Amino acid sequence: MGTGNASVLVSVNSSVAFAVYMGTSSVDNTYLVDIDPAPTAHVLADSSEAYQFNATTPWALYEEVWYVAAGLDRTETYTVTLTNKRSLLMLDRVMFCDAIAMHRAPSFSASVS
Repeated sequence: MGTGNASVLVSVNSSVAFAVYMGTSSVDNTYLVDIDPAPTAHVLADSSEAYQFNATTPWALYEEVWYVAAGLDRTETYTVTLTNKRSLLMLDRVMFCDAIAMHRAPSFSASVS
């Protein structure tokens, strides 16, 4: 295995949430997640910083949830960058979620005499 960063870009649109599934191992799995533009529901919405995580495990695992984002604006297109400190990034899949827009019930007023 070489040294250096491995990364992948994912374009997210028409979705209100997404989940990233990746493999883990006993080798250092420190990774960064950056969403551009930052969702308004994002903790770091006013920051240009990426989240940093560590998915190091004592054994190799596949299909592990590495990151979940919800509260996205389905009319916005987001670019998600996943970067691993190692030269290998074991991306299994990205799951996108959409939702049906809620419609308000017609309002009415009633009076009791």
